[in-house]
Amino acid sequence: MNPPSLKKNRSRRRFCAAGGLAVWVGALLILAGCRSETKQKWLNIFFDGVPPPGATNAVAAAGTTTRGSNTNAVEQTTVATAMPPPAFKLVETNTRREFNPGTASFHPIEAVGKNVGAPSLIPPLTVSSLMTCEDCHNNDQGPGNGGSGPKGPHGSAFVPLLERQVVLTDGTPYNPDNFALCYKYHSSSVVDSDQPASWAFHRKHIEDYRAACTTCHDSHAATQPHLINFNTTYVQPLNGALRYTSTGMNHGVCTLTCHDGSGQNKPHNATVY
Repeated sequence: MNPPSLKKNRSRRRFCAAGGLAVWVGALLILAGCRSETKQKWLNIFFDGVPPPGATNAVAAAGTTTRGSNTNAVEQTTVATAMPPPAFKLVETNTRREFNPGTASFHPIEAVGKNVGAPSLIPPLTVSSLMTCEDCHNNDQGPGNGGSGPKGPHGSAFVPLLERQVVLTDGTPYNPDNFALCYKYHSSSVVDSDQPASWAFHRKHIEDYRAACTTCHDSHAATQPHLINFNTTYVQPLNGALRYTSTGMNHGVCTLTCHDGSGQNKPHNATVY
């Protein structure tokens, strides 16, 4: 048999649990009838990150979010307008499959990449280097971007949780800051050039045609060499064919229709690069 003291302790715990639940239910019922401003004021006492009245998803809408805490400190954070993700020709939503070493091309997360040369890589990176998800997906105000905020993919002004900006849409006048994350690892002086050691037509595409990196390249992986996976928002078939064929390092053949930066269609009929 249980001693009387044990029975009393159990009864006391049940009473406290029931009482605590009653307090929470009562508080919620009271708040249900309050104005939005009053609800936010009281919720801020117990929780961090309570959105202001009428706020929408901060990632899906441009603007400023207010985050209060029980120390009455308020932090203002401006977030960027969400850009639509690239409408890639080939879509793979399983990240494990994307970075599988058997994939035609990939950023080196699980295994060393397949390029035998990458002249745009910024030392000490080499074609034998490995990287982590957090090298790209991280706090935009953290130490990786020169800030003093916490490290980790907890939040960012740059979708999708990017440490630095990458513009995902075409038509914007070229600015290196638009592709800051790419240029963290790839030298802008090499990419934005006509150097045949890299690819002689990069500058023409990103400056003259105002194409985004993601118009031709999938940032994770692709079933084609050189991370080629066309964004079909801007790249369309030519006579029913949308195709890229690698013919060696820094060379390939494109059959497609894109644009020349002024909105005019530019057909590539087995165009050799």
